Amino acid sequence: MTVTNVNEKHKDRLFRALFGDEARKKNTLELYNAINHTDYTNEDDITITTIEDAIYLGMQNDISFVIASTMNLYEHQSTYNPNMPVRGLMYFGKLYAKYIEEHRELRPYGTRRMELPTPKYIVFYNGKMDAEDSVELKLTDSFRYPSQSSVEVTATMLNINHGRNRELMERSRTLKDYAQFIDRVRGLAKKMPLEEAIEKAVDECITDGILTEYLSAHKAEVIGMLTKEYTEEEIAEMFFEDGLEQGIEQGIEQGIEQGIEQGIEQGIEQGIEQGIEQGIEQGIEQGIEQGIEQGEDRLAALCSALIAEGRSDDALRVMQDSAYRKKMLAEYEMR
Repeated sequence: MTVTNVNEKHKDRLFRALFGDEARKKNTLELYNAINHTDYTNEDDITITTIEDAIYLGMQNDISFVIASTMNLYEHQSTYNPNMPVRGLMYFGKLYAKYIEEHRELRPYGTRRMELPTPKYIVFYNGKMDAEDSVELKLTDSFRYPSQSSVEVTATMLNINHGRNRELMERSRTLKDYAQFIDRVRGLAKKMPLEEAIEKAVDECITDGILTEYLSAHKAEVIGMLTKEYTEEEIAEMFFEDGLEQGIEQGIEQGIEQGIEQGIEQGIEQGIEQGIEQGIEQGIEQGIEQGIEQGEDRLAALCSALIAEGRSDDALRVMQDSAYRKKMLAEYEMR
């Protein structure tokens, strides 16, 4: 498969291109109104605050903007990530530091209380996991002792897969069209090569009045963006599955060993049996968690390195060819 090159000056993700571009504030305003049940009409009410070079955990932030005394952070995710509140905390820190720097009358070390825009954090999810229409992800869920925390960050995750959040979709035509387009791509990708599926989906949607204006003007760009995006997503899934399998195997082995030791220490036959059973269960759980974490770490490093060097074809190949994957891991010293 030949991967279409994308002009690096353009957005690298379709969601960012549709809603986070300075030239398309109309879409951003439409989406904000749909979520907040407001009816703002002046695009100049929006101030885009996205920090283009802020990258955390290998993912670039999508959209941030100020309107009506609110600091809005919108993120798009095609894989479920319970750590979005952690990323939000980090990114909001950058946003407010920049905001205070730009408003010289605000003095964080002064005795007068500052007035700051209220943070609102939305995650738009269109992955394959069957998620509810709306889910709250909380920072304190990551803390060992959440009840002792005096800090909280909440990310509202909205499921924007086609057919979900129907009321929201009716209020934002662009979001609805985006969901329909992605659904069309996924359906076609089951029958034909990815790039061919994307191109066919673009042509069909233009004909059917779905994102017609944007797709007509940016067809080559969209094919390039989605090819890259789905290549990364498929690689992520591959490493997840590899990590899961490896984790289960290691977990069983470690669990049996730990269980036997625990049983022997108890000194009775029942204790040995219970120890083995409990050890296997605990070991599998720990092994799965460790395996997934190791797999995701390897994925982020290898995928980022390959794509950063313009080796998208190699990134796709490591997903399909285990021997080549091992070769790339060795080449980048990630074994």
